[in-house]
Amino acid sequence: MNKEISVLLHDVPTHADYACDATDLDPEDIPEDRIEQVINLLNSSDENIVFEAAKLLTNWGQSSGFDALVNLLNENKLVGYIDHRLHGYDDTLQHVLRAFVRYWAFQADLGFGEQARIKIFHPIQKIIEISNTEPFDISRLFWLID
Repeated sequence: MNKEISVLLHDVPTHADYACDATDLDPEDIPEDRIEQVINLLNSSDENIVFEAAKLLTNWGQSSGFDALVNLLNENKLVGYIDHRLHGYDDTLQHVLRAFVRYWAFQADLGFGEQARIKIFHPIQKIIEISNTEPFDISRLFWLID
């Protein structure tokens, strides 16, 4: 991944000191041109870049990223991108789950919470089913189910 793409996917503006990484940015700190550039990365031939772009856009409440992430999930291509920092098992779906929940939160803030809840239902259901045989943690999801 070249530096320009890395900055696009991971940069946090200096004034956004509340954000740990680019996925935590508030809407007012995400320029439209950056969103468009990240959307263009969904067409990359590098699967890692496509995954990172889809995850970031989903965290930002963008349907194009959500749809791309769901396609990757349905094609069973969300394996091996992120290892758990302590135990080393594949933690990719935990990060995808977080992105889906954040997508819902962004949409809810715009007044589309119920539509987003319906939209995320089947992908989250699939992740829950996968969690029955894989070692990643889904406990952060339970508040949403209630």
